[in-house]
Amino acid sequence: MGPMSVSRIRLGFCCMDKKMKQPTMLALHKRFEEFGNFVLVLFEEDMILEKDVAEWPIVDCMIAFNSGGFP
Repeated sequence: MGPMSVSRIRLGFCCMDKKMKQPTMLALHKRFEEFGNFVLVLFEEDMILEKDVAEWPIVDCMIAFNSGGFP
């Protein structure tokens, strides 16, 4: 039996820039990256506010954090 192919999970983070750049959030991103099983997709503020959801990147799972100005 050959080695199993493990696909990486595309994990989206959706929040306003102010929250995305906080030290706590950056530490969370780093921990997910260290696992090696995740590809992080950061949904930037201009994408959230200006683009239609149909134009957003496709992810396997998205974590959204509410903050001031979040639609």
